[in-house]
Amino acid sequence: MPAVIRLRRAVLAITVASAAAALGVSPQPAHAATPGFQLPFACDQNWTGSVRSNHNPPLSVDWTRGGPSTTVNQPVMASASGTVSLVTSAGNYGNRIVIDHGGGWQTLYAHLAGFNVGQGAHVEAGGRIGTVGSTGNSTGPHLHYEQRLGGTVVQSVLNGSAFVDGSTLKSRNCPSTPQPPTTDTGMTSFASADFNGDGKTDLAAVEASTAKMFLYPGTGLGTFGERTLIGTGWDSVGSVTPGDFNGDGRTDLAAVGVGDGNLYVYPGTGTGWFGAPVNAGNGWNSLDRFSAGDFNGDGKADIAAVGIGDGNLYVYPGTGTGWFGAPVNAGNGWNSLDRFIGGDFNGDGRTDIAAVGIGDGSLYVYPGTGTGWFAAPVNAGTGWNIMRDLVGGDFNADGRSDIAAVQAPQGAAGNMYLYPGTGQNTFGTRSTIGTDW
Repeated sequence: MPAVIRLRRAVLAITVASAAAALGVSPQPAHAATPGFQLPFACDQNWTGSVRSNHNPPLSVDWTRGGPSTTVNQPVMASASGTVSLVTSAGNYGNRIVIDHGGGWQTLYAHLAGFNVGQGAHVEAGGRIGTVGSTGNSTGPHLHYEQRLGGTVVQSVLNGSAFVDGSTLKSRNCPSTPQPPTTDTGMTSFASADFNGDGKTDLAAVEASTAKMFLYPGTGLGTFGERTLIGTGWDSVGSVTPGDFNGDGRTDLAAVGVGDGNLYVYPGTGTGWFGAPVNAGNGWNSLDRFSAGDFNGDGKADIAAVGIGDGNLYVYPGTGTGWFGAPVNAGNGWNSLDRFIGGDFNGDGRTDIAAVGIGDGSLYVYPGTGTGWFAAPVNAGTGWNIMRDLVGGDFNADGRSDIAAVQAPQGAAGNMYLYPGTGQNTFGTRSTIGTDW
């Protein structure tokens, strides 16, 4: 999507009242007055909106903030107070949220990178609900925004005035309560494995504010030692996924280029560092929700990922050379889940996938069959939608796959908790293993 979208203005003309009077039809009950809608972005930020004449639906607004790199991952705020009536990833809208404001009024926020609220939650104006992304039928990072009255999209009214195509507005969405930071804090892009060769599960993670990658050496006790800097510039890639992709017995990192959509494999050295990336193919930006493991039972690390357009899970079989074979379609409906991690959670020696249900916040374990497919999910507990990031690994060295998770909104730092695996698709009582993650 261009940095600034130049589009034609659309005008809505409504003549229902006069037609009703001519036919002798009783007028319908009046809707409530327009809520005091504010720009759906952080206080004092400037955003440019565009209304395309061929946009579906008409009168919806696409918002950008300069170029793609200054638009993506920006926080999205509720335009007015209300109740979240829909949180879903289905269809061309991609990740979207609908908020009911009463009196027939709704707002819709689409193509989000992630969610900060669940269905049924009450939100205040200026409360963070998600993050700008490019999911669904989108050609670049932007926020698709609609104001609806009685189910029909109407011309947006923001800051007390009807929106004019191509306008740049400053957000006055400034509640008295403190806002989440507009610059991401904490750690992101988690990956776990024995990266330094000491037989214990370590953690690699990227500092969101600096794009530096750090290694947190595992102690084998469910905690991590003092971190060391192992790389910079990791904001140029996303969907970081660990696995021995080149077959040398060391864990590598695979990641997707933000600018070109190529998959890059960073070979592990076994000392906690990674070699120069190898280009393993293009078109990987059509996928998200990456996880890795030997899903087909051939002893080589595969990659599983969800198609952004269709919600299907695709397993890309590893060749053991740093490349991957043609994808195998492992089923549909996987875009109803988020926060994917791989691990042997049921103790049968096969790699499973665990993920959080977007609608209900439950953690579901999909047992691997060793054939590239997965058995029916097992519900491993509720309340997981409050966790920002999940990563799997045997952190306490008991031979079972555990989960480490950060409890915080997207873009903010929070505590990390260890959920010890039981080897039976469930997890024990959590313990705090770190702060400021």
